[in-house]
Amino acid sequence: MSLRIQLRWDKADKGSYYYYTGRRLQGLLNSVDDTLDAYLNGGIFTESIHESVESVYCSAVYLCYLLVLICMSLSIVKGFSSSGGTRN
Repeated sequence: MSLRIQLRWDKADKGSYYYYTGRRLQGLLNSVDDTLDAYLNGGIFTESIHESVESVYCSAVYLCYLLVLICMSLSIVKGFSSSGGTRN
C-alpha cells in the first residue's frame, strides 16, 4: 500500500491564500517594474534581465508553494500499489 498527500482546496482558507498571494506578488511586480525601467533607461544589460526574470519566477513559485502549505488542509490518502495497479 502506498500513501500520498492530497491537497484539499475544499477545506482551504481561500480568502487568506488570495489575500497573502496578492500582497506578496505585488512586491515582485514592483521588482519587475524597476528592472524594466532600468533596462529602458540603459542602466541594465540583457544578461541582468535574464537573471531578474529567473529570480522573480523562482520567488513567485516558492511563494505560492509556501502559501499553499500554510492555507490548505492536507490529508493522507491510500494510493495504488506499485505492483498490479489495484487500489488498496
